[in-house]
Amino acid sequence: MSPRRIALAAALALVALALFLTALWSPERQVRLHQEHLLAAVSKKKWQRVAPFIAEDYSDRWGHDKAFVLGAAREAFSQFFVLEIAMQNTEMSVADGSGEVSARLIARGSGGPVAQLVIEKLQELREPFAFRWQKQSGKPWDWALVRVDQPTLEVPEF
Repeated sequence: MSPRRIALAAALALVALALFLTALWSPERQVRLHQEHLLAAVSKKKWQRVAPFIAEDYSDRWGHDKAFVLGAAREAFSQFFVLEIAMQNTEMSVADGSGEVSARLIARGSGGPVAQLVIEKLQELREPFAFRWQKQSGKPWDWALVRVDQPTLEVPEF
């Protein structure tokens, strides 16, 4: 092979790599993947995998912070023997380092009475959950959940 063909092949490989990384690290893809991976980690009750998805400055309308959310989720979902959380009617918007995923959450599983209460409560909710993601640094994959809201959900104080 001539040096010119080698240079052309290298240039094409670099362009292909750049296109691949652009698609892989697009904000829309990153927010969607972070949302899916968060729900998968919660479904599997892998709390060490859930924690990095939640921003240190997380807050919600119920006055909860990251530590409270992790503890309460661990407590509530420990009642499940088997759990699957899925999204339905998902909408997503991403702009200026911020992304929002709006979706109804559907829980399927089995467990004790608290588990059944969680499933029933999610089924009753007609409004979607809103998950707000924020880019945390210049790294294209560095997104964290900063807020969750659901307008009709009332969370009792613990």
